[in-house]
Amino acid sequence: RSLILDNCAIYYAKASTYRLMGQNMAQKTDLETAAPGDIEKMLGRRLLEIRLARNINQTDLAEEAGISRRTMTRLENGEGVSLDTLIRVMRALGLADRFAVLLPD
Repeated sequence: RSLILDNCAIYYAKASTYRLMGQNMAQKTDLETAAPGDIEKMLGRRLLEIRLARNINQTDLAEEAGISRRTMTRLENGEGVSLDTLIRVMRALGLADRFAVLLPD
């Protein structure tokens, strides 16, 4: 089983690829073999898409999450941020429940 990122959900599925639509091109990434940095970029890109779809500017989301705008930019660009930052942003977007799959009973 592999981790699949879909609508910023993180869950296990039998498929080992994720199709990411962006800039009118489909990209296929095998999360089993993808470099951690590539997965980080995909996650950041997805968070950016969610923010834009909700018409939230970067400064406002960063403030709500309790992080700097520069840190928000680094997250969306997949430039290496802490797990704490990811959790803060996911909470600010109302997506913290998506972590439940990583914490099984």
